[in-house]
Parts: sequence; C-alpha cells; structure tokens
Amino acid sequence: MSTLNFKNAFSQLKADLIGKDSHRGITLTYAWMANQFGHFCLGAIPTFVSYTISKTKSDPKPILYCALIVTLFWFIFEIFNFLAPLAFNFFSKKYAHKKKYTFKPKWGNIAYDTTVDVFFFALGAFSASLFINYSTLNIYILLIIGVALIYPTIDWFFIKMYQSYAEYPFQFRLSQWNNEINENDKEKVIAFLKKENTGNHLLLFGEKLSGKTSLAVGACNELSIKKNACFYLTGTKLYSLLFEESSLEQSQKLRPWHWKDADFLIIDDINPGYPFHEEIVRATDFLRFVDSLKSEPNTKNRNLIKNSNIIWVLGNCGTPPFPAEWIEMLQGLGIPKNKIETICL
Repeated sequence: MSTLNFKNAFSQLKADLIGKDSHRGITLTYAWMANQFGHFCLGAIPTFVSYTISKTKSDPKPILYCALIVTLFWFIFEIFNFLAPLAFNFFSKKYAHKKKYTFKPKWGNIAYDTTVDVFFFALGAFSASLFINYSTLNIYILLIIGVALIYPTIDWFFIKMYQSYAEYPFQFRLSQWNNEINENDKEKVIAFLKKENTGNHLLLFGEKLSGKTSLAVGACNELSIKKNACFYLTGTKLYSLLFEESSLEQSQKLRPWHWKDADFLIIDDINPGYPFHEEIVRATDFLRFVDSLKSEPNTKNRNLIKNSNIIWVLGNCGTPPFPAEWIEMLQGLGIPKNKIETICL
C-alpha cells in the first residue's frame, strides 16, 4: 500500500508556494489553501467593516461582538449550504418527479468540510478583532481556533494530495453520478469500494454517454478521499507502459506512486462503445500487450494485472462475446471468478 508522508507534504507545499500560477498551473492542494484563505478574508474583512460602521454611532459595539456576529453569520450560511441538499433529498422521497441521489453523499465528510470552513471564517474574524484591539480573551479564542485547525488542515492537505496524484481527468464525487443503474449493479460498486484485499476487478460496459468513466472516477475519488493510492490512465497509455522496464520507470517517476504500485487503478477507454459495434481492442489483443507482444507469457505484467484492484472501462454491453471474453481473459491470468464483477450500463 502506497502512503504519503510529511516529506511529500513539504515538497508539495514548496511547489505550491514557489512559482507563478500562469506558468505551472493550479493544483488541488493550492486550490484548497486559496479557498481557506478566502474564508479567512471573508471573516476578517466584514469584521473590519462592521466595526468601522459601529464607531460612527453613539454606542459603538466592542470589536469582539463584531467578530462574533460575523462568525455567526457565516456559521448560519454554511449550515444552510449543508442542510439544503439534505432537505432536498428528504422531500424528493415524497415527490416522484424530484430526482434522488443514486449513491448517497458522504454527509459525514461534507459536515467535516463545513466545520473546517466555519473555523477559518472564525479565525479571520477574531484575527481582525485582535488587530484592532488587543485583549487576553481574544488571544485565548484564537489559540483555541488555531489548535482546533491543526489536525483538519493537515488532514485535508493530504486528502487533496491523494486526489491530485490519482491524475483523474476531472473532479467528481460518486454522489454526483445520476445515470441509470439497477440495484444489483449499484451494490457491486459499493462492495468494490469496501474491498480491503487485492486482486479485485470491476468491469464496466456500456454505450457512449452511459456514464462509465464518471462512475469509475467517482468511485475511485471516494477511495482517494479515504487516503488510498489511486491512479487513472487510459488503455492506450497502459499499452505503452506495459513495455517499460521497472528501472526505467522508477528513474522517470517524480511522484509517490504510479500505476504499478497504486492501491486502485482505473483503465479507461479500452474500447469506445457505441457507435462502434465491434471491439477495437479485444481481450486477446489486450493479453498480447500484457505479454509485450511476445509468444511466451510476461509473468511480471500478468501478476501486476492479477494482483491489482482495477476498474475496467470497456465498450458495448450485451453483444457476445464482449463481456464473457474479458472475464475469461482475467480468469486465465489466475483471477478467481468471485473477484470479478461486471456491470452493464
């Protein structure tokens, strides 16, 4: 299992803070820090403004009151942001025309994120209060807020690193996926996310726009948030990587993990699906790539595929021999049938 450490975090922090955004782009860790700095400012600036306005009145409010009022305002605002989707989901059960969540959101994770946001609002508000008027009470309040933010700040920074190093083509939560899927297939996705051993394979079949890629990304993103090392790549990319020697790959690797040592792997776009009615890459072709186009089996590559947890994004469903051929290929690699699940979208 690949894990990140504080050395990785300091390297990422250095990369985020040094250099120009227009040149190097924006990372998820940088975006998270910028977001929290925005929350800090949205706590500090209204505190300054409200105190300035109160001073023009005959009975100015103490600055601590201003900081408290601003914090309460953002607390109520964030609670509304958090509870509104919950309320919508509740009422959607009563009204058939309302669309429900296919996969339930991780409300605990969202509540955790909301709490951290409120604490950053409070940090900004009471920092402004201290800047305007020093008080021992204000110092104590800031110390409490600061200590409370140490763990979640480190935790969220690491989560964003896990998401970033997965190299997903887009950011997507599983609860955002609202395509059609039957209950049995839905349970297969949920069960895959709970797997703690290795060598599990989930095969996604479906036509174009059936939601195969977004389902795979949403599922693995939930695993990234739980600090699993995930990695996304297309079939075309994998075909070339299968020919690389491990020593060469290690020398070029500028990241904590790659596809060979990820906990979970997405192999996308192996076949396009409709309007193509035939497979461009059949299971037998894929196996030839695994064997490096040699007549004898490539044991190293075969074991990598066998022992990895993989979500396969394949082509059309329901046209023989597509699903059966891929299942047989995986079983030929020594993967037990009970570790192979298929979903047709």
